[in-house]
Amino acid sequence: MKLTRKGWNNVLIFAVLAMIFIFNFSHKQTLNNERISSAKLTLLPKQAMVLTFQGPDYVVERIGHSWRSRPDIGLGPEQLAQMMQAWSHHELAKLQLADGELPVSQYSQQYQVWLAGVAEPLTLTLYQLDSGLVMTNWQGQLLRLEEEQLHKLLPK
Repeated sequence: MKLTRKGWNNVLIFAVLAMIFIFNFSHKQTLNNERISSAKLTLLPKQAMVLTFQGPDYVVERIGHSWRSRPDIGLGPEQLAQMMQAWSHHELAKLQLADGELPVSQYSQQYQVWLAGVAEPLTLTLYQLDSGLVMTNWQGQLLRLEEEQLHKLLPK
């Protein structure tokens, strides 16, 4: 190809612009894929500090650095601390989105969670379906729960 000096400059400019565009686009695509794959589905916000957890017939509340239940549900302070830690984001790494809309179920239980710095409690609802257990999280998403996860979250 015979091009003038001005023609070769234009070719180089367009080639560099094309490379910049390709690198920029691939970098953004890689970051988006990393965000999607690293985003864990949680029942409560990531940095949430639970102050009080209210079940159907009991209340677990933070007293300093330990926990107590009213009425006594048969768990010691260490077991209550483990239960409340399970509600945080680290303990339930295998949560998955459930398919479908909000279920109509014969069995559902509501739990209220008071968080530090939040005036109103979060309401989480557990549903028993034919396909298994699902629970709404703090964002209103339906998350599928396994039996072993449920045993970590609720007293036996």
